[in-house]
Amino acid sequence: MDRSRKHYSYFSKALSASVRMPADWDTVTSEDFPLALLAPEKNGFRANVGFNLYKLSGDDEQKFEKAIRSSKQVLIDEYKEYKLIEEQQVWIDGFPAYHQEYTWKDDEMDLYYYQTLTLIYVMPNRLYEVTGTSLLTNKENYLDKIIKIVDSFRFIRDED
Repeated sequence: MDRSRKHYSYFSKALSASVRMPADWDTVTSEDFPLALLAPEKNGFRANVGFNLYKLSGDDEQKFEKAIRSSKQVLIDEYKEYKLIEEQQVWIDGFPAYHQEYTWKDDEMDLYYYQTLTLIYVMPNRLYEVTGTSLLTNKENYLDKIIKIVDSFRFIRDED
């Protein structure tokens, strides 16, 4: 990989999608994410963007709305000191998407995180979940990069 370039595109066969990312970030896969992008370490933490793909049964757009409501509730229930910063409906690569930014505290590590969650409904039956994470203290260094990565997400269209 040419690290002299500022950005490059990465194609994920598992996600049937490509993303543009900073050249100094690494790509990994794990049980939790078919694709994760990791920033260089800063203050003992690597900011990251994780991608998941879920298949929806049928092509009912109400399933997308249900997924949004469900995701919101999971964050409220599972993240201590969860605080919604902003939420909005957006479009990514011509598909409807829901984006929110929030903070929460990990008591075990005694750290505050700044996260983004973006759900993208790629019709007829794909739901992408993209989670960007940085330490709250590093938010200013990473939020714009995370948003640009999410906005660059491009999908292989299903054939009719």
